[in-house]
Amino acid sequence: TWDRPGAKPEWFYVVEFTMSELWHGYTGTSTDTLRTELPERWPESVS
Repeated sequence: TWDRPGAKPEWFYVVEFTMSELWHGYTGTSTDTLRTELPERWPESVS
């Protein structure tokens, strides 16, 4: 809703995962992470 008149605000969750928890055998550093944003409507649609 970037600069759109009358658009409803959309909230986002910022989530972060440790790479070694996502991929078995990951050989990078223990501090490597993956961070992304998920719109609030996504978790609501699966519940």
